[in-house]
Amino acid sequence: MQDGLGGDTNAVTLFDAAGGHVLPTADKSEVARGIVAHIAALMEKLHGQH
Repeated sequence: MQDGLGGDTNAVTLFDAAGGHVLPTADKSEVARGIVAHIAALMEKLHGQH
């Protein structure tokens, strides 16, 4: 497995109150989009609870 530093792709698991969410191995910009999308979904869920 390649170290995330210096490699072209990353494998990421996000953790929140619901548990772990594995993002598929992808290039760094695609992983970043997945992280932002996950945060946006959490914010939308939180906003919808008020």
